[in-house]
Amino acid sequence: MPAHRNPAWSAAELKLLREHYVEGGMPAAHSALPARSIYSIRMKAARLKLKSPLRAPARKHMLNGERLAAAIELREQGVPFSKIAAQFGVCETAATNAITTALCAARGHRPAERDRAGKLLPTEIERLRYMLKKGVKHIEIQQRMGISASSVSHYRRAYNAELEARGKALLPPPGNGERYSGVPVDPNDRKRVEELLLTGLGSIKVSDRTGVSKTSVVKIRATLVKRLKARGQVLPGCDINGRRVKLIAQAHSIPESTKERFRSLLLNGMPVARAATICGIGACSGYRLRNELRDQLAARGEQLPPVRRPGKLTEQARAIRSTEQLSREERRRLRRLVSEHGEEEGRREFQRERRAAAMAPKTFEEQLARVASGAASITRTFKPSRAAPELTLGGVASAAL
Repeated sequence: MPAHRNPAWSAAELKLLREHYVEGGMPAAHSALPARSIYSIRMKAARLKLKSPLRAPARKHMLNGERLAAAIELREQGVPFSKIAAQFGVCETAATNAITTALCAARGHRPAERDRAGKLLPTEIERLRYMLKKGVKHIEIQQRMGISASSVSHYRRAYNAELEARGKALLPPPGNGERYSGVPVDPNDRKRVEELLLTGLGSIKVSDRTGVSKTSVVKIRATLVKRLKARGQVLPGCDINGRRVKLIAQAHSIPESTKERFRSLLLNGMPVARAATICGIGACSGYRLRNELRDQLAARGEQLPPVRRPGKLTEQARAIRSTEQLSREERRRLRRLVSEHGEEEGRREFQRERRAAAMAPKTFEEQLARVASGAASITRTFKPSRAAPELTLGGVASAAL
């Protein structure tokens, strides 16, 4: 049997390794054992759990100097980390860590102090543990201390293991259990998100049903699209690249019950604009649904009944109609409530929310906007110039202050 390319370590070599590696590190060990490669010495020292007194300097960020300044400027403009990383030819994690560390001091926080090897000082570890005990979000810890996400997770795992060994309560979840963008997604939640995406639902509706943040759902969807693309499959209603080409039960889609109500109003002779206002849909959607209904009736040899015009509207009727018209956001909210609670209950819930919003205190800017739109007017407040007991309720005199 041929001899092994790397002969086994002898007792004399192991003795030299223990003496020189512990005292002088890799340079001393390699000088004492020239027949052994650096990789062989490193692996054997690791198996023997030998510690070197030498410490390599901390690794520097891949983005620095002018490149880092340009990356920070892009981030301040709202450019995602993924696009910044692709522009500078680094991974997204490297770009995120470099920019977050640089912005720590720029935003008034104190960056964590490290030793020569790049490890956090004991005082900084205690500072990090205090934030973890308070349930601070991981991204906020990164921004306050200027450390990477992996460092926060590492010290969190180590602290939890220490607490468990001591029989103490574990750390609270990041953000005290709040679902936010960046929090680690549970594998069961991730599986539930993928199942809903495969039914054709959009990211907003999946986020509402699972409680996972929309940003996390978008990332899970991108990963799912890549996996399906490798298999030659697509998401329902999307092309091979995940671009939606057909709406399937989206969050902003008009509920079928609302469409039926709109069609019934048209069949009773109501004008399209008036029926669209009552049902809470846009004018373009109203005319599109009217055309579809007209084509269906024509295929059966029927036609829409003539429109019953209400005649010239008075100023009061015109003002009432303007208040019934909904904004784009209000229409979306109404559709979501109707989809969740049904036609009647959803509309009642929407009216309750509108009344509560109307009765809420308005800021000065909101009051000026109401005056500019004609929804409110400016009147003079009556201030009595003298005491007038006969003009007050209960005999309490009023006077100018």
